Amino acid sequence: MKYLLCCAFSMIVLLMISPGLAQQDSGNTPVGKGIGEVLLELIAKDGVQAAILHYDNLKQSAADGFDFDESQLFDLGKKLLADDQPGPALEILGLNLQHFPQSGRTCNLLASIHLQNSDLAEAKALFQKALDIDPDDHDSSKHLAGIYIVQNYDKQEYQIPMRDGVKLQTEVYSPKDASTRYPLLFTRTPYSGFYAGEEVLGHYSHLGPGPAFPAEGYIFVIQDVRGRFLSEGSFQVMRPNTADQVNSVRS
Repeated sequence: MKYLLCCAFSMIVLLMISPGLAQQDSGNTPVGKGIGEVLLELIAKDGVQAAILHYDNLKQSAADGFDFDESQLFDLGKKLLADDQPGPALEILGLNLQHFPQSGRTCNLLASIHLQNSDLAEAKALFQKALDIDPDDHDSSKHLAGIYIVQNYDKQEYQIPMRDGVKLQTEVYSPKDASTRYPLLFTRTPYSGFYAGEEVLGHYSHLGPGPAFPAEGYIFVIQDVRGRFLSEGSFQVMRPNTADQVNSVRS
């Protein structure tokens, strides 16, 4: 009995001496205020350049007092974009990439902003860096395929008349390098040809059966079938019009 009482008394004394012991054992380390929250307030007050300077100063002098995790600047950049502030978002995301050069998602988001600004060269470089960091980054891979199409292919649109006078919307994508002859891939679709060429920048699709085909060199012809999207006539489900195929090829 005396032994049990002594053990209980020792435990009480231990807890009184070390009241934070349970918290330390759980592995919970106090985290400082998120730096993103601090910078957001400063951007609204003094602008993004003042916020960047403050970030650098705090990281050197008070790094332990704030949360400088990679997600802080990334989430701040996303919020600035959502608030229609692409300029400050670019600066903040660029700062994040400077301090976290292996942040593939930052590369991807920066590239998307440059893409919206029609800066294809910078977008391409950043998408490629994101893909180098993460080879499974399918979003960056698709965007790179789209940029390749825009930079290396010309697009023409035609309304091709059939024997009965109905016109079918047809898009032709030809390599800009006209120094050689190319094989032709002809696709007729009920799902609209509005997915390639310049539109690919917004929808990151590709020409042909897969993203590798444009680099191999083809002429791609994509046609809306009769009665669908920009093509005239009446659409019949599960009844391919072989006459339209023949008329289109002969045209």
